[in-house]
Amino acid sequence: MAIEGLLFPCFAVVSKRTQIPIIATLVFGAMSAILALLFDISALVEFLSIGTLMAYAMVSAAVIVVRYEPSHQQDTDDVLSDNDTNDSSLYTGSFVPTEQKNYGTLKEPFQKIPVISNLPPGRAVCICYFLSVVFQFLTVLLFISNDMSNWWAIMLALVFAVLAILTFIPIPLHNQNEDIATFKVPFVPYFPALSVLFDIFLLVKLQALTWLRFIVWVTIGLLIYGLYGYHHSVEGKKRTSGGETKDYQRMTNDPSSIHYGTIEMSIPSTSKLD
Repeated sequence: MAIEGLLFPCFAVVSKRTQIPIIATLVFGAMSAILALLFDISALVEFLSIGTLMAYAMVSAAVIVVRYEPSHQQDTDDVLSDNDTNDSSLYTGSFVPTEQKNYGTLKEPFQKIPVISNLPPGRAVCICYFLSVVFQFLTVLLFISNDMSNWWAIMLALVFAVLAILTFIPIPLHNQNEDIATFKVPFVPYFPALSVLFDIFLLVKLQALTWLRFIVWVTIGLLIYGLYGYHHSVEGKKRTSGGETKDYQRMTNDPSSIHYGTIEMSIPSTSKLD
């Protein structure tokens, strides 16, 4: 994270002799020792559990979001000058302009669904799943509460459960991104959604004080990211700045060269990352 610019660069210093990040080990080791000194073992176990479960839930939710995102292929205008044409013969390697695909959009039989059909590709999936997770959380919270003996709590839990299902239904009606060449989780969005539901069941059983500590910890992390990481991110600088930081660059503009019209990928060197 420090190499990527999200944390202070001192944490990226690695010992030449032991090949370990000395400063990071000392700082975070000291923080762990202070936490162990201030809190009892049960509080630390719950604190560890909420962080682990939240990470599992976020990864599972990200699988659904990424699977329905449109392909982010770099536009031709970013790699070719204004005087160049879009002829596919000018490209080599894996960067070849392809036709626009309908990833993240509604499947053909459902393209006339109101409201959802007017949203950008992938946006409806994010909104629907976010609402579904909120209603799932409220349903589970009522389900494990002591109020389930009351008729109003049962009716409210049923309403939240129905809303969670209704907001989830539009997700599989969208076209999935098929350009992912690496391992893909099967049965998306059902497997990841089931994983998130199990995580919610475990998360709501944790104590309120554990949630308060987690909120404080996340707030500190967001402050570090907002005040430092966001402005020093290597990936962010690569996307916002031009020139040598672009992923693809024209190798030469000389028509007599054998590399004329070809594209090469620019990979930042380790010296720049340091």
